[in-house]
Amino acid sequence: MSMLHREGELVCAVHDQSDQLPMLREPDSMLENGRGLQLVACFTAEWGVTQVKPRGKYVWARFD
Repeated sequence: MSMLHREGELVCAVHDQSDQLPMLREPDSMLENGRGLQLVACFTAEWGVTQVKPRGKYVWARFD
């Protein structure tokens, strides 16, 4: 995990080797998982994914 603080904002980025992109979805109320990106979207100003070569991605979030 990497963090960057600059002029009133914090950016947090997490790297993993999977090429599968995360998808924001409506969680199933009967399951205990599937809410991670819902929480990220609620608490951040912006979030996204940056793919890296030869494989993997960074999922990042910007907090004001």
